[in-house]
Amino acid sequence: MIGNWLKRKAELKANKLAEEDILRVISILKGMSDYEMGSLVATATMLRIQLRENGVVPDELFDIPEPEKSFEFGQVLNALGELIRKYQSCGEEGISAGMMVWHQSLRAIGMPEIRLHGKRMWNEIKRGFPHAESHWETLSLTGNQDWGEFPISEIPFIPKQLNEKLS
Repeated sequence: MIGNWLKRKAELKANKLAEEDILRVISILKGMSDYEMGSLVATATMLRIQLRENGVVPDELFDIPEPEKSFEFGQVLNALGELIRKYQSCGEEGISAGMMVWHQSLRAIGMPEIRLHGKRMWNEIKRGFPHAESHWETLSLTGNQDWGEFPISEIPFIPKQLNEKLS
């Protein structure tokens, strides 16, 4: 009985922290212009392509029916968190911000308590879709990798569970 109480208390604390975190992200996004948001969209798209090609985050992960029960889902969230910390420690704020888009998205998909906030986050992010192409050429990762032509088919990409209309 005490074990269940402690477990539930820890879950509530984790939910509260996740909600505070995504609300902070939404507040930052609201302060960005549509053009600035285009840079974030381009970076996040580049990272999603790279994460998919490296097998870290397959696109199918965004469509898992019960992600909170998936072991793989938890592993991916932890891996993204580690990557965000790594890029932040290297001073790569743009890359860590793009990585944060996917971390927060997966978190919102996996936590019904914050899913509405995930939809609100994407409502802000999609303002940058029309401007993403103009930022594509300026993107580079470590080693100045050439990302080639703008992947028009990759934008817009909004995780299905976060793409429903807000009422």
